[in-house]
Amino acid sequence: MSRTTWRARRADLIWRDWDEDLQIVYDVASGDTHALDRFSGDVVKHLQDDGLTAVQLASRLAGESNRPRMDLERQIADLLPRLDRLGLIDPIS
Repeated sequence: MSRTTWRARRADLIWRDWDEDLQIVYDVASGDTHALDRFSGDVVKHLQDDGLTAVQLASRLAGESNRPRMDLERQIADLLPRLDRLGLIDPIS
């Protein structure tokens, strides 16, 4: 598992819940709008508060759900590069 620490690129994101499974996030600085599933949105929201590794994110999210931490770590490790390509997060170390 990568030890890379990630952080949201900007704190100026506007969030709207579209339905129980979809969140819309508007990036004020870039003007980009993104549709994210609930899990992806939760990951970005955690990274707005703190720089975290995939393992740290999994630990936080495991406390909020009943999913096994190892499953969350794999899902998060796959998700982080996609969020980076969308311009929502950056590796910081």
